[in-house]
Amino acid sequence: MLDEPMIPLLSSCHRRLSAGRLTRRVRRAAFLLPAVSLLAWAACDKVPLTAPTGSTITLFVNPTSVEAYGSADVTAVVVESGGTYVHNGTQVLFFTSIGTMEPSEAQTRNGSVTVKFRAGSQGGDAVITAVSGAATLAGSATITVSGGLTP
Repeated sequence: MLDEPMIPLLSSCHRRLSAGRLTRRVRRAAFLLPAVSLLAWAACDKVPLTAPTGSTITLFVNPTSVEAYGSADVTAVVVESGGTYVHNGTQVLFFTSIGTMEPSEAQTRNGSVTVKFRAGSQGGDAVITAVSGAATLAGSATITVSGGLTP
């Protein structure tokens, strides 16, 4: 009983393969394992974190009226269905009917993220919306741009 190998599969594999072939296979496996781990890490790093189903996005604008070429802060607060804020780093995309959002996508910190609305030369009401994963927008926000060109 003491003469039996403790790991029969390795022992029988070793008997069938030369030591050189076994060593090459072990080296190849040792090389591939970190490469596979690196790929898995890189893949996770590339996929943005978004709000889960049942989450709600609420928008706040300050100020609610600007002159042409002016700017305003737009804050999105993202809350999960259980009432807790989403994880830090949750990606939120912002859209506007006139003007631009800078940046147009940003990541939350403690459940909220603030970006800039930049009015262009066009006057009127800029309707701001935001999306993140399966979250529901509680309502769009409106910024009145005065003194600009009317469409």
